[in-house]
Amino acid sequence: PALMATRGYAAPEVEHTYARARELCGQVEETPQLFPVLLRLMLFYLQRAEFQTAWALSEQCQSLAQRLQDPVRLLEAYQGSGTVLFWLGELTQAQTYFEEGVRLYAVARHSPSSLPRQGPGVTCLTYVALSLWLLGYPDQALQRSQEALTLVRTVSRPFLLAYTLTALVLLHQLRREEAHVQERAEAIITVSQEEGFPYFLAIGTIFRGWALAKQGQEEEGMAQLHQGLATHRTTGAKMAQSYLLAFLGEAYGVNGQPEAGLQVLDEALAAVRDTGERMYEAELYRLKGDLLRMRSTDHTAAAETCLYQALTIACHQQAKSLE
Repeated sequence: PALMATRGYAAPEVEHTYARARELCGQVEETPQLFPVLLRLMLFYLQRAEFQTAWALSEQCQSLAQRLQDPVRLLEAYQGSGTVLFWLGELTQAQTYFEEGVRLYAVARHSPSSLPRQGPGVTCLTYVALSLWLLGYPDQALQRSQEALTLVRTVSRPFLLAYTLTALVLLHQLRREEAHVQERAEAIITVSQEEGFPYFLAIGTIFRGWALAKQGQEEEGMAQLHQGLATHRTTGAKMAQSYLLAFLGEAYGVNGQPEAGLQVLDEALAAVRDTGERMYEAELYRLKGDLLRMRSTDHTAAAETCLYQALTIACHQQAKSLE
């Protein structure tokens, strides 16, 4: 955990340390110590956008937690599984895991024998809200986000605070609440600078850049976006790359530079194809369509094709939620 905080979730040292711990666990009979090893390895591969490996590890976490009959561990496993599915764009399945995680958190909070961590509880609530928002249920999403906000106020540990604020700022961004995004992002930046959290510093800087660009400070916003994305890459993280690149592409459009924005969105769509990260795929096509229309009237047909693709993806996700 210290390496994750000071180097980033996807730092090579993190993988090396947990791989060694897993090797040692394999030399003895099954032990509860194996669970945190598998869980942190899952987080490493998740941040590396190696989603299939992360999914396999999350399934192992679920199985081990069930054998241990440990509801707190099962909550953490469900959070991990839901997060993998969320970034893959499997929003309905992800929501099921997060809702079950919320239920387990509520049970554990009222059990004298359990000490649930706040992080998984906040994350599950926030990601339920995110999934509901993306699936087209804004009222339910808002209700869940208010529950997450209530829980965030109980968070005091710096790393956990940065983590929970990061989960929360995603929803503000999807809701296009630029002022709230800036406020949360600056809080993330402050705690990250004070405590030395490079990963969260990068995330906070990226979100702050997007908020500034959308509020009329295009040049400063784009500078922050470039800086944050560069720092993000140095941590080894690749998860959410397509999502975060969309911020820069959108900022170029706001700044009247559609050609540069299209290049960034092509990079983001390449990341979608390479990793399978499809959570923001529909929005990427919508933004691309907008930039094509901005470039010239000669690209109207191409723009309409992109917008149709965005609508198709969104409708497909909505249909899954209604099955």
